[in-house]
Amino acid sequence: MKTSKKILFGCLSAALGVAISEGFLALFALAYPIDTVFLVHRFSAEAPYFFSLTEAPPEDKNQDPLLGWRNKVESGVTENGWRQQREPALRSSKRRIAFVGDSFVFGVGVANEETLPHFLQEKLGTEYEVLNFGVQGFGIDQAALVTTHILPAYHPERIVFGFIADDLDRSCTDFSFQFRKPYFKQRGGELSLEGIPAKSRRAVFLENQNFFAWVTGGLKTLLSHSRVYALGAQLPLSFQRQHCREKLGPAILAQAVAYAPAPVLLLHLDGKLPSSFEPALRARNLDFISAVDALPNVAAERGLSLDRQPDGHPKAEMNRAYAQFLYDHLLKEKRTASRK
Repeated sequence: MKTSKKILFGCLSAALGVAISEGFLALFALAYPIDTVFLVHRFSAEAPYFFSLTEAPPEDKNQDPLLGWRNKVESGVTENGWRQQREPALRSSKRRIAFVGDSFVFGVGVANEETLPHFLQEKLGTEYEVLNFGVQGFGIDQAALVTTHILPAYHPERIVFGFIADDLDRSCTDFSFQFRKPYFKQRGGELSLEGIPAKSRRAVFLENQNFFAWVTGGLKTLLSHSRVYALGAQLPLSFQRQHCREKLGPAILAQAVAYAPAPVLLLHLDGKLPSSFEPALRARNLDFISAVDALPNVAAERGLSLDRQPDGHPKAEMNRAYAQFLYDHLLKEKRTASRK
């Protein structure tokens, strides 16, 4: 009896301690925003979404078993999910440059004529054909899969791999933007692709219709809202995040370059990269440039603004500045090659 009372007292004390800690953290705003904390990457990001559903979601037309998802088919987006006025032919008599990347490449919030790829097309002229394979929300892992699995069919002469710092974190998860997605694991220096084929939301929901899944989903959902858990998980998960950004990211990019159908230029568009990131790329002899520090000078020289949309995405003139920066780099490359 005494033992039972001790156990009960211990449980109640622990619960009270957690409740007080939660209230303290909330009161003094010491908690990190739960939806941006890295702890919810593989353990609990998926659970709250599916636990909240009361019925099976419809099949996703833009769900993709290889990539996780593609862009929704709408005006300016082809039936295959690429941002083009029309589906590009597999071959072209023109010199092709293909862009891959996330929403910065896709051009969220701007017209087709105001995207980075379109402005580069204007600079290069009719001798070239610039294709936009950017997809909203992609990590570098998904953009790498586009590079190695999609682009070979289109025979590009050059590939521009645009990315932002957040794309490194997106590559550390198998669930993003309410979609299952593939991801890479690193074992002994080798990469293995996991989560293929990526399951649809409907399939995931239906396979978890049992009591055990409901209980575990509820517990994970509860933990995902716990400030105490968020704070306590920061240290161990910070090491995991560091590995993902500093080790896994460069490895994914190196593999994409190695298996790409054309030379790849890695273009850093936004956000702060780890200090070791660029040296890691240089050590692998990867072609890398960053527009972040150079962009203000490029914009000032041409009277362009670097205004952003409320969500942080570039407005048209900022995309034009990106295109000018990239064009100047390609022109410099061409001049250097002609001297050899």
